[in-house]
Amino acid sequence: MIKIANTTGTEENYEVLANFPFSSETKRMGIILKQTETGKIIFYLKGAEVVMKATVRPGQRATIDESCENLAIEGLRTLVIAQRGLTQKYFNDWFKRYTAAKANLINREERVS
Repeated sequence: MIKIANTTGTEENYEVLANFPFSSETKRMGIILKQTETGKIIFYLKGAEVVMKATVRPGQRATIDESCENLAIEGLRTLVIAQRGLTQKYFNDWFKRYTAAKANLINREERVS
């Protein structure tokens, strides 16, 4: 369980459902959280803009390019954060497949990714 203060200063409680550590191969990391008060499930993904551009809607790619370029001009490094809401059914279906992939002894890393 984690607690996060939102922009209004109100504390929100979240349960960590899955955690994906940073990988130098994928250049990204992620986490799936469930807000305990509302039951809302959110997948957050953070990574290098080059990798993350492929994960967002085509219409948002120009915004990422522009924002990251402006920050790079100032000498700053950038990371892009994306989020996606998940239904309980989608999460349950995915979690079954993910658990099976982690238990598989053949091609485990490929199946998990």
